[in-house]
Amino acid sequence: MPKRSGGRSPRSSAHSQAGAKSPARSSRTNSRRLPLLRRRWWALILGLGGVVLAIAFALAARYQPRAAKLRQAWLASEAGDWAKALELWHEVNESGQGSQDSLRGEARASLALGRARVAEQKLRAALKVYPADVELWQLLLEILRAEERTLELDELSWQAIDQVPADSRGLILRELTLGLLSELPDTVARRTLRRWSHSDPADDDARLALLRRIATQPRADDPSREDLLAELEHILSRRPDLLEARAVIVEALADFGEIERGRRFLLDWPPDRQDARFYRLRGRWNLEYDHKPEQAFDDLHRALEPFPQDWRTWYRLARTARLLGKREEAEAAANRVRRLREIVDPLVGGKRLDDALERLNEQPALQDLAALCRDAGLLRLANAWSQQASTLEKKAQGNAREAFPPS
Repeated sequence: MPKRSGGRSPRSSAHSQAGAKSPARSSRTNSRRLPLLRRRWWALILGLGGVVLAIAFALAARYQPRAAKLRQAWLASEAGDWAKALELWHEVNESGQGSQDSLRGEARASLALGRARVAEQKLRAALKVYPADVELWQLLLEILRAEERTLELDELSWQAIDQVPADSRGLILRELTLGLLSELPDTVARRTLRRWSHSDPADDDARLALLRRIATQPRADDPSREDLLAELEHILSRRPDLLEARAVIVEALADFGEIERGRRFLLDWPPDRQDARFYRLRGRWNLEYDHKPEQAFDDLHRALEPFPQDWRTWYRLARTARLLGKREEAEAAANRVRRLREIVDPLVGGKRLDDALERLNEQPALQDLAALCRDAGLLRLANAWSQQASTLEKKAQGNAREAFPPS
């Protein structure tokens, strides 16, 4: 049988021909694919660009009204239109887009409208977010000082000093010093507190501060004793946790000569919340009504520990020491009374205090403030003022070295 020639089979030949044609076909296919890929890339780029533009427009639509409201709020504040300013600041803060400035603006507008209770709430909330903001602290401390909430003023002032920048601590020390060593004029204080309590009937703190002034410094046009006591009891019945209400009513009843009625409120003081106010009042009862000078001596000393500038308590301590035959202590306490009354006298220590507080950038003024506080027994505050003076001196020395470097 004859052998098949060694030539390739038709199938092999077909494969070879196909193989020979494949590079050209691949080239044409790739040439068709490249424009397609370009079109897809451009579509992707345009799509991403559209998304970016959409986000940009959405953000602009969201923040443009905020920016407009902020401008309107600033203008309303500058114009003294506090109602409009409060509305705008509140809208910005409630939208979740609030800032340090807007929170401060809402608190300031609330206070300008006499809504001290709401302002205090806003300030406390803002300070949780911005604890180093000295202006927020100042506004809060001004409210506490006007309402004579001395315990809170002292506690929060030291918290503020730990939080604010070092070069702003003098402003906090100023508020604390004024709160401890000065009193607002009665007319100014009454006008402020009356406005606050009328603007916000739920402001028990402002109302209590006003009622305390009415009880301790009565005027002819004040409410009657019965109306005053009825309102105090009403506040205490609604707010049994409000120790200041209990302290005011106990002191008022003592001043009015209703000793046993006052004793009942004093005995109901929560045992776990007995503070300087409680010991001051119990010391008065032990001294003047129950004739227990030994117990009074201990109570009055405990009342003076946080507030050594309280000259009225020193006066009672001087009487108590005299009854106990402690002549040296009685004389020392009496001298302290005279010195403290000079410090808080608006025409003596008050003038000196105001003058020094106006010159917080001068070392002699800071040293004078330290001396005043030391004379009043406020040693922690005196040390803080001394530290401010030392810091100012070091800063001045550093500036001098920079201005006149050694040759």
